[in-house]
Amino acid sequence: MKDVVVLTDVAQQRIADILSNAQEGAAVRFSVAEGGCAGMKYKLTIEDDVKQSDQLVEVGSARIVIGPESLFYLLGCEIDYNESTFESGFVYNNPNVTDACGCGESISFAKQG
Repeated sequence: MKDVVVLTDVAQQRIADILSNAQEGAAVRFSVAEGGCAGMKYKLTIEDDVKQSDQLVEVGSARIVIGPESLFYLLGCEIDYNESTFESGFVYNNPNVTDACGCGESISFAKQG
């Protein structure tokens, strides 16, 4: 079975680094929420426990959880991490996105139903 999301090696290491300072068993919750000029934004938070309804992706020491409310939007997404002189952060290659704002901070998806 394919993973719900794919982590590049760099993203895997960055998430493992973040979780090294968190409570044992913690994971990074990857979700989408309303916001931004295109309608939706990605959201990452640290969760102390994984719910039974969550999808858990573990790669090495990196742990990502996705709740059922975001699963449809994030299925097949690749998470990368880029660092440059002036900026660093996670980058998402999501095949489900149909549009994004000019700055790339918010996204939209095809309407369901």
